[in-house]
Amino acid sequence: MRVRAPGSSANLGPGFDAMGIAVDRYYEVSDEPLEGFEPLPADDFVWSVTAPYVEAPAQLWFRTDIPVGQGLGSSAAAVVAVAHLGFRLQGADAATARQSAFSVANE
Repeated sequence: MRVRAPGSSANLGPGFDAMGIAVDRYYEVSDEPLEGFEPLPADDFVWSVTAPYVEAPAQLWFRTDIPVGQGLGSSAAAVVAVAHLGFRLQGADAATARQSAFSVANE
């Protein structure tokens, strides 16, 4: 699954922090199953307790063309994209994940 969030700016002269725009730069995050994963031994206590609740492990891959430190919201885009992917991986539909990710970013 791949999720992306646009960069943004609220530094718009007289509209500073009152107006905002999205820019055509994105922060992307995706998940892929880990290769070479070996489960813990069946007699491992922690594994035996958690195994019923653990889904296949995943590795997150990040890519961005939003320049860091340039006022284009790279940190906010990262928070929204990762939160959205997290909610999707927990089973939320796209609309719910989007709204939940925005709520997390506003905290």
